[in-house]
Amino acid sequence: MRGSPLPTILPGVLCAFVLSLCGCSLDTSAIVGDSCPEPDTTALCNGAGTVLESCTDGTPSSETCAFGCTPGEEICWVCDPGTRRCEGDVILTCESTGTEVPAATCVAGTCSDDAMGNAGCGACLPGTSRCDEASEAIITCDASGMESAPAPCPVGVHCEPGAGGTMASCVVDCVAGCDGDDRVTCAGGEVRETCPLGCDTTSIECSVLVPSNIGRSVALDSGTAGLVVGMAAPEVLIFDTDDGGRIDRYDPMTGARTVVRMSASGSVDAGIYHEQRGGEGPETPSGAGIPDLAVWVMDSLSIGAMGTIHFVGTRAAVVLVEGDVLVEGRINARAEWLLDTDGADVFVHAPAGGGGFVDSNGEGFGGGGEGNADGSRRGGGGGGSYGSPGGTGGTAGFGGTPGDPGPVYGAATLVPLYGGSGGGAGADDDTAGSGGDGGGALQITAGGTLTVTASAIIDASGEGGYGANGNRGGGGGGGAGGSVLLEAAAISIAGTVGAPGGGGGGGTHANPGGAPGSRWNPPTELRGLRGNGSGMHGGRGGHGSDVEGRRGENGEDKHDPNGGGGGGGGGAGRLRLNVRPGTVPNVTGTLVPSRSLSSEGVVGVL
Repeated sequence: MRGSPLPTILPGVLCAFVLSLCGCSLDTSAIVGDSCPEPDTTALCNGAGTVLESCTDGTPSSETCAFGCTPGEEICWVCDPGTRRCEGDVILTCESTGTEVPAATCVAGTCSDDAMGNAGCGACLPGTSRCDEASEAIITCDASGMESAPAPCPVGVHCEPGAGGTMASCVVDCVAGCDGDDRVTCAGGEVRETCPLGCDTTSIECSVLVPSNIGRSVALDSGTAGLVVGMAAPEVLIFDTDDGGRIDRYDPMTGARTVVRMSASGSVDAGIYHEQRGGEGPETPSGAGIPDLAVWVMDSLSIGAMGTIHFVGTRAAVVLVEGDVLVEGRINARAEWLLDTDGADVFVHAPAGGGGFVDSNGEGFGGGGEGNADGSRRGGGGGGSYGSPGGTGGTAGFGGTPGDPGPVYGAATLVPLYGGSGGGAGADDDTAGSGGDGGGALQITAGGTLTVTASAIIDASGEGGYGANGNRGGGGGGGAGGSVLLEAAAISIAGTVGAPGGGGGGGTHANPGGAPGSRWNPPTELRGLRGNGSGMHGGRGGHGSDVEGRRGENGEDKHDPNGGGGGGGGGAGRLRLNVRPGTVPNVTGTLVPSRSLSSEGVVGVL
């Protein structure tokens, strides 16, 4: 207002008012002294911008700001404008007003800052390291979260990540060699192979099983395919040891018979290699005293619960398998078996390597002797022998010489691989009983595992002697059990494996003839049972060898001039289980014979 007098204003208040309008700093040295111009004065920044001063109730006070203060707002800054720092994984930026605001969020653990007010998200977690793509150098993460240049590992050393991938280190490159049962190779990086028979430290190769009776002359990998039978439907495979390794498939449902493998020794057919070894022609044993062998080689063998394999012919059968063998069904190398084709029962004699079907002395090293006649008195034939003796035939009346059992032979190792010997025939008036065939000789060698399940049966039993027909005939002796040699890196048997002798045939006094002895019939009977004699004076045959492998029983004597003695029971065969050195077979099933004639050993390895 024109002409109006100006109000009276204290000099200090006027100065503060003017400075607040211009944003200038106030030199407060006049206020901050012994007294204040006013009891209360608004806080002001001093000229240096680092001290906040005020008067309260006439008392001066001051506060030093660490980072400065803002004129006009009179508050201390919490940070230095333009600087950045980390708070956890968040970067905080200091604005010009001295206040912090979030600027960025880093990947967990990668935010880093320093004393100069610099902060940022690093490419890595400080203090960690990693390998480069070629695994030849270590890349380290520095304190700022940035990766260093790769530091190469020395020659012969490679980079390997540490636990959790946070710390890498240079380690010695792969070293080829054996690590326990593992074979370690280094082509393209470390490769480990577990060896079923262990790793050979000299050759740095998996140890290879060397089959008994074959040695290194036939390799386990000579075959190119596996063989499966009876997994989906009933099925029978017939291996012929004499006919160049021929294998036929028989369908018991339709009676159809087809060829699986042609006769071709020394070659591979249908993925299965075959070779015939030993003497000239199908003789058992060969002239040199070593049985002839028929050898099949394949990748694997699986016999389902509905599958059966029969071995026929006069050579001992050897099956070499590179991998694993599984038996859930049945394997027959027994002295005789029944094949029902179109309603006709066909008996096939002469098992794989067993004693022949004869009408006089039993064939083989331990063949039973033939019974002899004295007038009308007819003795029974002796039982065949192998691992244990067969039984002696029974006498007739007070004369007639019974047949004696042959000698035991062979070794517990089943090297050589012999079959059982046949029983001797009874003495003849009209028609005496023939001796039973000996059990066959079977070897199965697997480079992996060999498993015989609870439902499975492997049978190399001897045949029962035949009963005498007509009047006054002696019964035939039972055939001895054969051989079963199983060898693998590991063997598990929950089923039944046996080679007992057959029962002796019954003698006869009058028609009808004496009953034949039976062969082993697991699981109902674990020995061959004797045949009964006919008429009042026909002698009963002897039982075959028992579960423990004791000798076959003697045939029954008949003290009547018109009677015929019973045939002696067949002796036991032999079983052998070979496994990796330092281990034992896992047997929870039944072995027949079960005592000294069933033995364990180790496989040969190379």
